[in-house]
Amino acid sequence: MSNFGFLLIIFGILTILFGIYIYKGHDNLLGKGYYKKETKEYLRYLGKTIIYVGLSTLICGIISLFV
Repeated sequence: MSNFGFLLIIFGILTILFGIYIYKGHDNLLGKGYYKKETKEYLRYLGKTIIYVGLSTLICGIISLFV
């Protein structure tokens, strides 16, 4: 189970970094057909949501290392 924990930690860190990238206002990685709003407020909301998802993945990875 420890290998799975390491993978979750790596994936969580990468997700958090992507969330920070979106939070700063970069929208070139998002598809223009799916992504309709291009305001700074929406990018900050989306970035915070992605950061929270990454944090939950990171916490689950840390928990799975000790269980």
